[in-house]
Amino acid sequence: MSNTETTPPAMTREQISARLAEIAPWPDLDPTPEAVARWLAVHAQREWAAHIIPFTTPGGPDHLDVAAVAKLNAHFAAAHALLALIGTGREEQAAREIALAWSGGSATGIWIWEHLEHLGADPDEVTRLEQARMALDSAEAKPDEARVKLAQAEALIGQLERITTAWTRGMYSARIDCWRGDAKAAAGCLSEGLDGYDGPEWNGTETGAEWWERTKAEEGW
Repeated sequence: MSNTETTPPAMTREQISARLAEIAPWPDLDPTPEAVARWLAVHAQREWAAHIIPFTTPGGPDHLDVAAVAKLNAHFAAAHALLALIGTGREEQAAREIALAWSGGSATGIWIWEHLEHLGADPDEVTRLEQARMALDSAEAKPDEARVKLAQAEALIGQLERITTAWTRGMYSARIDCWRGDAKAAAGCLSEGLDGYDGPEWNGTETGAEWWERTKAEEGW
């Protein structure tokens, strides 16, 4: 039996987005239970394809993105619950309310508050606990950031110390050769220390002192 499957042609990002929108249009214009559940289910499948399938494939990532998994589960749960409402007479209102929450975020906060109170949980307490957890996370992160910056500063100081030592030794060795009357050797010592120099160049006629004063002015020292 021959395999009749063919590899689909490559699609552009715009074509992919258009096809996904065709499969599951944004239900704001038509918030029927089926349209809203379809949009939710398609997005849950997209998150599954983007995160779960790579994680379970050999050679894939070692860890799951917790936020992405939470989003997947939220889309699944909403689609699952909405489909379960079909036939109860409550599905149309639920679909309209979900679409309304998407269109205006303030409604979401009100409904979450009402749901928690209905379920016997204090929304204020949940808010305070989450804000306290976020404050602890922030406080714990600051020492880590400070340690990283300190390590970077120490590495930079060490590098500057090595550069300064090298320059100082080069200058001293050049002075020794000047005392010896060997100007060529002195210039060689200085040139070796200037490898990689990319600053202002000598104009070919000025003295060292003149070059120093000119370049200081040009660079705003």
